[in-house]
Amino acid sequence: MASGKSGFLMLLPLLGFVVVLVIIPLINVINTALAGSPATNFAKFFESPAQRKALLLTFSASFGVSIVAVSLGAMIAWWLATSRRPFVRAIIWASVLAPFWMGVVIKNYALVVVFAKNGPINYVLGWFGIPPSSMLYTIGAVVVGMIYSMMPYAVLPLYAGFRRLNFNQLRAAESLGATRLYAWVTVVLPAVAATLFGSLVIVFVISLGFYITPVLLGGLQVPFMATLISQDLFQYYNLTNAAVSSTILIVSTVFVLFGAILIIGWKRLERAIL
Repeated sequence: MASGKSGFLMLLPLLGFVVVLVIIPLINVINTALAGSPATNFAKFFESPAQRKALLLTFSASFGVSIVAVSLGAMIAWWLATSRRPFVRAIIWASVLAPFWMGVVIKNYALVVVFAKNGPINYVLGWFGIPPSSMLYTIGAVVVGMIYSMMPYAVLPLYAGFRRLNFNQLRAAESLGATRLYAWVTVVLPAVAATLFGSLVIVFVISLGFYITPVLLGGLQVPFMATLISQDLFQYYNLTNAAVSSTILIVSTVFVLFGAILIIGWKRLERAIL
């Protein structure tokens, strides 16, 4: 009983931070969005072509990023789980975790250099006679930057899921005549389906709130929701519109998470992402 009380007391500072820095600001944002005439506030949002375009772009880009990141993450995680070469594993781990070790601005400015007109990509393309062109301020540059940032969130849960596999079942399927692909689809995929789905959900939810990457790599030509929220706050001083946009993202995130819980259950989702 005493250990339970001491554990709760140790959690109090963390709970205080969550309440002060997360719960209360979220409540204030929602209250601002609902102030005055809520129906009018949200109607103005959906009547604006720019807002609708930003919402569609944010969701479509986040969905594409989640698919690509989890697909690449599955291959990398499988390689990490099955490779017996420590040196190769160390290099892969360093590459996967590099986005965690760098600041958000630093890694995005590195991509600015890569995609610039005089950057290394155009330098290599010049060898094949392709004229240089700036890849910055395009949706492609933004998506690549988001995928790079999201790779750890895709690889780590999938690696844990692959490590829990019984590889003897895979070997048994192959010994009975199954091809590697058929054995992977029938043995591995069902065992890690919840982990794959959980990784998709986490990457998608995080991608919805990207700000620095769209600003630095996309600029005004690639308007994400977070970019428009920043403009409403710091350029137009339209707190209501910013709060409405934020509330839509918050509600969308909650719906995605609850949908994931309904599909695979809370326990399986928790096990998939932790």
